[in-house]
Amino acid sequence: MQEKFSKILVIYFAVLMLNVSAFAESWPIVNVKTDLAQKGIYKTNARGDAKTDDTLALQAAIDYVKANGGGYVYLPAGVYEIKSIKVYDTVTVGGISREKTILRGIDSAYAMIELRGGTIMNFTIYGTPSASVSGRHWKIGTGGKGKGSSARPVHLIGVFDATNATIYNIKAMEARYDCLYIRTCNNLKVIKCHFDRAGRNVVSLVGNSDGFVFDGCYIGSLWGLYHFDIEPNKGLYVRNGVFHKCIFDGSKAGQMGADTWGSFLCFSGDEKLRNRNVAVIGCTFKNIYVRVRGIFPDVKFIGNTFDVSSAFVKIRTNTTGEFRNAIVVRNKFLTNGKPAKHIISGATFSGVCKLRLNTPAKFNNIKITSGGKTAKWNEYHPVDAYAKIRKGLKVGTVISRGDVRIVSMPLFGYEFRFCDSKILKPSSVAGRDANSKTSGDIAIHIEPIIALGDAMIAELGRGVLEDYISKVPENIRWEKKIFNPQAGWVYLIKTKDGKTVLLEIITLSRKYIQFRYTFLPHSS
Repeated sequence: MQEKFSKILVIYFAVLMLNVSAFAESWPIVNVKTDLAQKGIYKTNARGDAKTDDTLALQAAIDYVKANGGGYVYLPAGVYEIKSIKVYDTVTVGGISREKTILRGIDSAYAMIELRGGTIMNFTIYGTPSASVSGRHWKIGTGGKGKGSSARPVHLIGVFDATNATIYNIKAMEARYDCLYIRTCNNLKVIKCHFDRAGRNVVSLVGNSDGFVFDGCYIGSLWGLYHFDIEPNKGLYVRNGVFHKCIFDGSKAGQMGADTWGSFLCFSGDEKLRNRNVAVIGCTFKNIYVRVRGIFPDVKFIGNTFDVSSAFVKIRTNTTGEFRNAIVVRNKFLTNGKPAKHIISGATFSGVCKLRLNTPAKFNNIKITSGGKTAKWNEYHPVDAYAKIRKGLKVGTVISRGDVRIVSMPLFGYEFRFCDSKILKPSSVAGRDANSKTSGDIAIHIEPIIALGDAMIAELGRGVLEDYISKVPENIRWEKKIFNPQAGWVYLIKTKDGKTVLLEIITLSRKYIQFRYTFLPHSS
């Protein structure tokens, strides 16, 4: 399957190069820095000087080649400040390289680039207007809504009603909402692109999307809500897609005030089972989990490497999370670089599934269920739940009993800092780097428990603190998240300041957690 797909891509690129050669001879090529005034396309040429609004100049060039049967709009080296431009079928907008051709957003547009067909290639697009509020000065904003963000446009690239559109060798960074937002596309190709730094989701597929390819793409670590969300709006669908040799990277999640919660490639089903048939081939998952909501049929996971605590998860907030008629073949499942102990947390596989040649081999024999009856997904979302009940929540208490402290605190993203036994509200930590001394060591949602910054967490097993104080197991599997935490289980926490904590969950409800903890003697 993987070899066959690679051959298809080789053929596709060969055809693409032939098409480029053909239109280079017969279609207009417009250099936006030299041709606009000379050819009467626009009154002035684009400047690309990092201070001039080049929106109208670029749009005039695009409209000109579209009106002349299609062509190439060339963006030489420079920094082009724009509000919003539309790219259409038969039009290619390309720069010299991602390093030398830069687009920056200077307005609160809905989408900085509206891709309604055609091709964009070989440039970098930033949602921030200047270098002074970009890079290490970038501000993500809060609440997955970009409030307070240094980015201007809602989306960097929005794909709307597009057929056969291509996004090639694009770097899209620093969006107020999404770096790439896809709504209604057919045969979209996203190739060798880099997406990161989003106030909401790094990439969203909201439908109707039929026949898409992500090949050789990197989806980075910094987001405000979710990493990559396949979540069609009501009545819409996502189907017949491929992710090939992509890297889903959550290794830096939580830095620069970004979130750690939504570290998922999300598959959201619908009640008519229209969301279906997506293949994930030869990809790498670094602290990014595959999450399923509702029932999602005909998914294929072939030749991937997962380095996570559980590859496939269903969160307690979802009533159903099921892959139906799935193919899971030749995948390698690791946790912290070592063979994983388990690959499923809450998720189920149903129908006629094929699981073989996976490593470790025990995951070729996971239980296949008969399947659920509720295909659509319902969710008791932590953010919504917190908004409704936060006035009635008790912030919590910490009681010391000798060397052991007993903590009662809310879920919904509340944090706990072990060095001074502080419970921190979600609102007090928003927009702050997870490695900051003023943030917590762990955040506790409805699920999971998340280790923040340089902190780590390990699952020890059933019992109480006293069972493990003098005999902590060797070869600990340190992780960033613990899914499906249970009352009566003990966990080991490595704090950001280098101490080691034993933690026992006493009770866990939909609103509160109570746990006991103590520092191990050598680190207190």
